[in-house]
Amino acid sequence: MKKEVLISLSIGTFFLFTLSSCGNPEERPSKPQPNVPQQGESTPAQLPDSVLPNENESYKPPSDGSDGASEPSGETQRKYSLDELAQQAANRYDVDASLVCAIIDQESKWDPNAVSPKGAVGLMQIMPQTGEEACGLAENQLYDPKKNVDCGVRYFSELHARFGSVKLALCAYNAGPHRIVNGKCPRFRETTGYVRKILAAWKPGEQNCPQNVASPAIAIGSMGKSSQAHLSAKGVADYRFVKGGYNSPKIWWKFVCQGIDVVYDREIYKTQPSACGKPAKTQRQIGTWVKILNVTINDIYGDEVRLKQRSAMSKRKVKANIIKACPKPALPRTCAVNR
Repeated sequence: MKKEVLISLSIGTFFLFTLSSCGNPEERPSKPQPNVPQQGESTPAQLPDSVLPNENESYKPPSDGSDGASEPSGETQRKYSLDELAQQAANRYDVDASLVCAIIDQESKWDPNAVSPKGAVGLMQIMPQTGEEACGLAENQLYDPKKNVDCGVRYFSELHARFGSVKLALCAYNAGPHRIVNGKCPRFRETTGYVRKILAAWKPGEQNCPQNVASPAIAIGSMGKSSQAHLSAKGVADYRFVKGGYNSPKIWWKFVCQGIDVVYDREIYKTQPSACGKPAKTQRQIGTWVKILNVTINDIYGDEVRLKQRSAMSKRKVKANIIKACPKPALPRTCAVNR
């Protein structure tokens, strides 16, 4: 990186703080087993390759009922109602259907085109990078009710397998997995209310889905041009934190730093494939990297305000935590996009 570019941006050598985005692939389980005991806390200097997702594996949600059969074509393809989609996903990932329906009702009130102020999309209110990292879905695919519900229930089932209880899985879904410390749900007003309402609506084994809710046309792109939610690395950090079975929030910040490079690779690959997996050098590349950093900082800070209100961590502190978590000097890495 040229010295004059670094000086003009006044951000020192922070652009070189990158983590290895890929390693030995680990295959994702299609159906996580519930009640997996928590693993011991680990704080390695460099994150192990074993927690990284398989970049060569393209996750595809099942296209029909409860199995992974190929997408039917022509007149044989059936259009399922929203309540059917919820029940199919529940069966697929061994989650109680009544619980899935209660989550959807709380998250989106059964509006498949719902978009939150932070940019969460669809019935299960999935953030774009969570959908990309956990399920391999592009942002516009999150508007597809079938794919959205499948991905959301899949992610919830992994949270349940990780934390061992429905209550803690709901806490992690709302507040973030790194905030579950010592097996306890954080006492945030929003999270407490969120969990209480869903548990009250959940009637195990009973039918509480609204019946025959039609699946409307997909409003792809209704998020609008102003949203930058797809540039936040928080979703990458959340999913890798869960997959690795970590307890320490310090490790989560390492994944945030790593996630910034992952999102950068996904963005830069669209226009400059040869730059993927390499440090930002040109002004355009650096501008893209800085934009992702700032969107990520704002996203994390927004969560802090939403959950902690006046005791929220400042933006300056959020940035400092990311910088502190990044390795110095930068580690070699490979492109986070499966070419």
